[in-house]
Amino acid sequence: MPLFAKSLSVDICFCNGDLKVMVQGLQVSLIEGSQMTLTKMDIVNRVMQEVRLKNQRKDPQKFLFPEMDCISLSRRRAEEIVESLFEIIKKTLASGEDIVIAGFGKFQVKFKWARKGRNPQTGEMIILRSRRTVTFRTSPKLRKNMNTLDE
Repeated sequence: MPLFAKSLSVDICFCNGDLKVMVQGLQVSLIEGSQMTLTKMDIVNRVMQEVRLKNQRKDPQKFLFPEMDCISLSRRRAEEIVESLFEIIKKTLASGEDIVIAGFGKFQVKFKWARKGRNPQTGEMIILRSRRTVTFRTSPKLRKNMNTLDE
């Protein structure tokens, strides 16, 4: 069973030191003004904390207290969502397509031709095979937000 429909809407923005991700209309703040390396488990934990699902059943008290009308996301489900998002990105890049995330940047697949190289330890000349690499360019919006933090 696929976790997402064919068209996945993902918006990522970097605002006032916070990295925020909107997946299918659900907003998740990933980094809150701290300098750290973001791991997959950090993303899973933030998705688990921030994403709430609407309860299908309506109890009479839930009309009075709408905050009780939400169900927390389980760790397993949050891991499935994050993993499926990364799988979509990997498959798209492997097929040679570019990924543009509005407000964040662009992942682009580039081709590098075979060329001559040198082993730095032995000095021996070798031929480096042609290959594809992934480059990332930040969007002007993200670059502007990152540079305004320093001021």
